[in-house]
Amino acid sequence: MKTPSHPKFMDVNTIKKDLLDIMKQYGLKNESQLVITESIKEWAEKRGIKERDPLRIAMKTTERTEKVDKETGKKELIQEEPIIILKKEVSEPELQSPRSRALHISLELNGVDMESAKKMLESDENFIKFCLLHEIAHIKGFASEEEADFWAYKELPKVI
Repeated sequence: MKTPSHPKFMDVNTIKKDLLDIMKQYGLKNESQLVITESIKEWAEKRGIKERDPLRIAMKTTERTEKVDKETGKKELIQEEPIIILKKEVSEPELQSPRSRALHISLELNGVDMESAKKMLESDENFIKFCLLHEIAHIKGFASEEEADFWAYKELPKVI
């Protein structure tokens, strides 16, 4: 009788130092700008952010620090800081869908050589770094998923 196999998990905390170093290279200097959590959906919902995908492995948001003027009662923005949230444990099946989307939609449309792209993104560690760069691309103003993927792909060789 064959025993059922369990998906292999990668603990993102094992490369946290590398991820923080990458963030510093792109101007995100505070450790608090990287959140590693069990569930991005739960993390977001606790903060009033709607998130439909329970398997999401990365997202970007902005944390706002405000103070209330005691005389007027109005909120005053003190600081806005971009935050990148990564799922702590990701399994191969959870990585497969975003990896496939990046390869077959975003990168293929931009004329990237698919064989070299597959080799670069096949390791889980590299793909998590790619996801981090993808979220940094959104912070830098790349709005579409395809633009963010292409920018992240071009930057990945600089950080692996």
